[in-house]
Amino acid sequence: MAASLSMIRSLRSGGGLALALAQEFRFGYRAVIAGDLAEGIRARIIDRDAAPAWQHGSPGGVPDLHVSEMLAPLGGDELALGQVY
Repeated sequence: MAASLSMIRSLRSGGGLALALAQEFRFGYRAVIAGDLAEGIRARIIDRDAAPAWQHGSPGGVPDLHVSEMLAPLGGDELALGQVY
């Protein structure tokens, strides 16, 4: 949620669809590796205990550095719009 709020705020001043998709891709890419996605799946689907142990207690408790890391460019793995696969 903290990353989503950051993306919305950054897009208010412009950037368009390309920036929105790039940020969403970056977050999704990293959420699998470094985010709480796996913990949410564990709590809801695997153990079904509905008691996830999130890295941070609330969206307001997520350090700005963590949000920046989740949304930072991916280098060679960056989303390439307009490329035909």
